[in-house]
Amino acid sequence: MRKYFLSLFSPKYPVVLINLLQKNHYHERTYLKQLWQTKDFSLNTKKIHTSRNVKFLLTYLYLGIIIELIAGIYLIIQGINNNITGGIFFGIALIILYPFVWSHLILIPVNLKVSNK
Repeated sequence: MRKYFLSLFSPKYPVVLINLLQKNHYHERTYLKQLWQTKDFSLNTKKIHTSRNVKFLLTYLYLGIIIELIAGIYLIIQGINNNITGGIFFGIALIILYPFVWSHLILIPVNLKVSNK
């Protein structure tokens, strides 16, 4: 169980999300269904088909995750140093929940691309 949970925090997690999207042909419902049925995200690290759009999606994911982690760390530090109410707990929540948030936020640029066709 712990291994499955820790696979969400792997540096390859964004690649796994892109792989799931490609495997489901960028269909939102099938992607979300498979996403919530997947237990071990370390098993889905097959090679992805790279294109300009895939590189954009990976950059979007990595930048978003990094910004969210920095915001979480910042809130924890501010909560400790400046006694900001809820800063520590909200910062911890940002850090723990980023895999769930970004597995869904990846659908925003995918839907924008589909709607522009």
